Amino acid sequence: MVLRVAFVPGVTPSKWVRIWGERFPGERLELLPLDTVALGSTDDLAVLFEAQDARAEAPADATAQPADAEPADAEPAETESASGPADVVIARLPVRTEGVHAIPLYEELPVVVVPADHEITAVDEIALDELEAMIGERMHAPAATPTGGPDAIALVAAGVGAVLLPKSLARLWARKDVDSRPVTGAPSTTVALVWRTDLPAERAALVEEFVGVVRGRTANTSRAAGSTEPPVKQKATAKAKARAAEARAAEAEAKAKASHKKTVAPGRTRPRRAR
Repeated sequence: MVLRVAFVPGVTPSKWVRIWGERFPGERLELLPLDTVALGSTDDLAVLFEAQDARAEAPADATAQPADAEPADAEPAETESASGPADVVIARLPVRTEGVHAIPLYEELPVVVVPADHEITAVDEIALDELEAMIGERMHAPAATPTGGPDAIALVAAGVGAVLLPKSLARLWARKDVDSRPVTGAPSTTVALVWRTDLPAERAALVEEFVGVVRGRTANTSRAAGSTEPPVKQKATAKAKARAAEARAAEAEAKAKASHKKTVAPGRTRPRRAR
């Protein structure tokens, strides 16, 4: 079974993907990068309810096949990749509330993107009210299209206003002719993990394991059937060995002290002074 994980621009799930591969080597994880940003509007999470063709998003070398490969070799993977919607999506709030679970993960720092030679770049940060007084109506947001973000940054580079963005997006769309500064008093954005409430039991269990990975659950507390008991036994054995080693060390120390006392001459409690 393939776990399909979609994520919005600016999110980097590489750490969770690595942990998943180490913990569940038999369960393939497929990433579905989304190309649109809808800041300030409710995400309807279409990726969770509509079939997605992940092959269009995969790097060219990830789907390339040798010239002498048999067509039947690639057929099962292609069919599975395009067979359904994403199982879980890492999105920015707000999102639809009907039919989904959502767990907030972290807050994103708001920054303003301005031309590289703008006066705002002379300070370390700027307050929201000062920014609004300085920029006024020239503050604009990227359009919810695949090129909306880069297009908005291009306008800034041309000297047309500024853009208020999460820091992750400012980094993603960074250019040499623009710069950014943190904005105090501006609302932050929340990145959340979202999945459907009506997933089949087997797929829901797989999603639950991914939720555990993202939330920092260790391998010893994994909910996968049959995967928790061996690590617990190994951990208990290690503790028992440690306790036994401590007991042996304490016993050896006690014997050494007793032996030292026996070698001290009776009646002599203080060392003799050197003359």
